Amino acid sequence: MGQLADSFCLGRSTVTKIIKETTAVIWACLKPVYLPIPSGSDWIRIAKKFEQAWNFPNCVGALDGKHVVIQCPSKSGSTFFNYKNQHSLNLMAVCDADYPFIMIDVGGYGRSNDSRIFRDSSYGKRILDGT
Repeated sequence: MGQLADSFCLGRSTVTKIIKETTAVIWACLKPVYLPIPSGSDWIRIAKKFEQAWNFPNCVGALDGKHVVIQCPSKSGSTFFNYKNQHSLNLMAVCDADYPFIMIDVGGYGRSNDSRIFRDSSYGKRILDGT
């Protein structure tokens, strides 16, 4: 951030705010286009594709999480400290049978396991409550 701030003669906090606002707008604009919420017919298509391609019936997605090592944020305590004795963010994604993402969750705490991140994600909540 410091180098970017210096390049534009701006303060670090200003650059941080600009980056957060810009990425939020980009996400809001592109999410409905590239990661739309699947409809009922989409779920049926995904399940059929898993059965045809992988002989895995009634599957609506392949799920996995990945820890991305980060520098410990100030005053975060053990929130980002994971089981590998590192500080990390958890990225989780669900793919269909052809590997395109159908759901992503970015920014889970490093201390959280995949099941907690899934349970707390909007995708997980919808699966678990049947909607």
